[in-house]
Amino acid sequence: MTIESLLGHGLTSKTLKDYDTAIRDFHDALSKNPDNEIAVKLRLSLAEIYLTLGRIGNALTETERLDNMHSGSLRNQVRFLRAKTLLLAVGKYRKNYNASLRGRLRREAASALERLYSVSPYWRDKVRSEERRVGEEGRSR
Repeated sequence: MTIESLLGHGLTSKTLKDYDTAIRDFHDALSKNPDNEIAVKLRLSLAEIYLTLGRIGNALTETERLDNMHSGSLRNQVRFLRAKTLLLAVGKYRKNYNASLRGRLRREAASALERLYSVSPYWRDKVRSEERRVGEEGRSR
């Protein structure tokens, strides 16, 4: 299969919640050395699946890779997903990380959200929504 076919099949599998197939397709596509734009889409999809499955370590790895890539028009989406992943790591999955690392992850998330907040009204609303969600999770613990 071509890279584009693997991406399309993987996205369809993701939509159908056939996550194992989607992960396999995305990894197969990445192994074929796609151009940067497609690689970003593949890694974004992988990170989203890992978050859905509660595989926070994998999600952190993928979002860190994404953060280091030139993601162009998807930069803000990458930044938001990275922040969301970091906040989940220090919140819901906090037992997996020591206090020092949680502090570093929390600061990185805050920095990403602050940058997004000033980009546009759309991202400002997304940041506010995420802040409310995190606040509600914190109160329910």
